[in-house]
Amino acid sequence: MNRVRKGRSISLSKQSIACDAGAGYLGFNEIPSHHYDYLSIGEEKYKPTPEMVKHYTDQLTIIPPSKEYLTFKRWDMLEKNDLPEVVIFFVKPDVLSGLFYLVHFNDTDVNSVIAPFSCRDEQI
Repeated sequence: MNRVRKGRSISLSKQSIACDAGAGYLGFNEIPSHHYDYLSIGEEKYKPTPEMVKHYTDQLTIIPPSKEYLTFKRWDMLEKNDLPEVVIFFVKPDVLSGLFYLVHFNDTDVNSVIAPFSCRDEQI
């Protein structure tokens, strides 16, 4: 993503992603079972048990890509024929919380701003 932030577009495919768990989270394949151990008893320790990792990942709605490649491109580098499906904002947490506050200041709808992670449109 650092390359994209600097203005270079990148495209990823199932074949170009060396991490099979990363390819799984991007929807190219299933998340491998050894990933549950890796995130609990392996090098990374994000959850106390492999079962908790599996429970978490089972709740994710991972949408398979509609095309062979996922292309990441900076917003100001988009061309007329580009049709972005996802927008990612790189922002410091204090700035993001300030933006949430400003949107809610003059609005009573609790859902006027949401920040879902890995959700389908119909879940929002």
